[in-house]
Amino acid sequence: MTSKSDKAARTADVVGIGAVAIAGPSASATVSVRPNFALNHLRAAMRAARSAYEVEQNNVAAEFGPWFEDMLMLVPVSIVMAGAALEANANEIVQNILDGSTGLSVTEARKQLVIDLKEDRSGNSMDKYRRLALLFDKVPSKGEAAWQSAELLVKFRNALMHFKPAWDHEKDVHDGKLATALRNKIPTHPAYQTSFQFPHGYMTYGCARWSVLGVLAFSKAFSALLGVNDSLGKWQLSSELPTPVS
Repeated sequence: MTSKSDKAARTADVVGIGAVAIAGPSASATVSVRPNFALNHLRAAMRAARSAYEVEQNNVAAEFGPWFEDMLMLVPVSIVMAGAALEANANEIVQNILDGSTGLSVTEARKQLVIDLKEDRSGNSMDKYRRLALLFDKVPSKGEAAWQSAELLVKFRNALMHFKPAWDHEKDVHDGKLATALRNKIPTHPAYQTSFQFPHGYMTYGCARWSVLGVLAFSKAFSALLGVNDSLGKWQLSSELPTPVS
């Protein structure tokens, strides 16, 4: 005879890492499954980052050339998928609150506001985090490094998703606010240090790694602020990303 817990465990294995399976109280052992994707998105970002590391290391002594095309494919994947993980994580926290699994005090009025957040399709993940914090009387420190990096990641992700080509002499793009802000966070590829172009100058493993670590740092900081479990931090993904070789 198969127990309810066995069925729940098997269901979770089928759905994959990041899923939540809950066995119902009935004698028929009905199992409810809620797939989560924040972790899967972040693992995809991490895999692309590791591939970028391998390409970069295999060409340390090589001249700038065709191998850089691999970086142009891999690094944006890390940025876009890390940004997707950030948004998915916000939605998962919202659902956890509605499911009553966070331990947070949810009045009927708060519940309605959380439902509004769930139904928000604007795609502005950082605003969703801000509204969620304020809803539970927590004031986010937007000046902290974790918050600033997360906001930069979202802007970088949006710039890639809605990419607009620019000539090399358009300094308002290549030396614009986003490019300048990122320059203080991530390394510039040597080939673009004297004549910078956005986003090519940031197609480095250091950038891909920054995108993954930025999500992990923000998830940790926001979870602590709200007083909920850090569902991304428990997987220790940061240990799987090598330190860049200078």
